[in-house]
Amino acid sequence: MILIGMAWLYAGCQASIDSQRALYQWVHNPANGMVKSKEVGLYRLTMKYLPPELQASRGLARQSAQQVAGLLKSGRDNLTFVLNLSLVSPSGGQDIMYQEVSSYAAYKKRALDMNFNMAKYIAIKADGKEISPSIAHLENTYSLTQGRNIVLVFDRKQVPQSAQKLDITFTDQLFGTGIHHFVFHQKDLDNLPQVTYLGK
Repeated sequence: MILIGMAWLYAGCQASIDSQRALYQWVHNPANGMVKSKEVGLYRLTMKYLPPELQASRGLARQSAQQVAGLLKSGRDNLTFVLNLSLVSPSGGQDIMYQEVSSYAAYKKRALDMNFNMAKYIAIKADGKEISPSIAHLENTYSLTQGRNIVLVFDRKQVPQSAQKLDITFTDQLFGTGIHHFVFHQKDLDNLPQVTYLGK
């Protein structure tokens, strides 16, 4: 336990990031303010910020330097988050899609909502302005995972530059857990150490 704590402390204090693994560890360290999680009854809800560097790292070995630069630019024009919905204690490999579903019609409605209607239920509130996502995309897991990820992309130009705090609200119409707030501080999102390996 002590060693794990020391690893998180090191990840939080480093001046630069020189590998994809180190970047992943940084982003997923709750102390760095890029991941917010809560549990409500049977459900765990996690909102994670995806910095442009992490997005550009996907499939890095197959990308040219020009492609990486393009991905970084595209990522910096937007704010990207991932909402993960999962069960706190899944039993028997239970898929969250079937939790508390009593009929095929109810399952179909949930699937349609997750695929096409999530943008209606999620928004950023910043300095009195409310911004809906330009993209709300359900990742296709082919039922290989028990939870689900919804990728959320917001146009950065719509977010007031003066905003110091981003309150991402999620009105849960899927599992009836209420209205949730995931508050991110801009200083944390801007505090990513220099990622050196992308320029190699």
